[in-house]
Amino acid sequence: MIKTITFIISIFILTGCAITPSAPVNQIKKLDLPTAVWIGEKDELFNVNKVVSLFTKHSPGTYTKIIENEKHLSILVNAADYMGPWITDRIE
Repeated sequence: MIKTITFIISIFILTGCAITPSAPVNQIKKLDLPTAVWIGEKDELFNVNKVVSLFTKHSPGTYTKIIENEKHLSILVNAADYMGPWITDRIE
């Protein structure tokens, strides 16, 4: 059990290191494909308003949406409900 928990924690840490941007503003400015950001209203890891402001300021074409009552990971349970319509609108 402890090995399993340690393994899972290691995956989260490695994933975080892999996806943590080194120069977020520059990377956001370079977005050249349709982009959307959904963030949970109750996100425990990020300041929700700062995330939305960052994308609004540096990538004005990015769709941003704060999802009520969702947290950092709970939003994943219903991700298809948020992403599906956005993707469908872009391919039709």
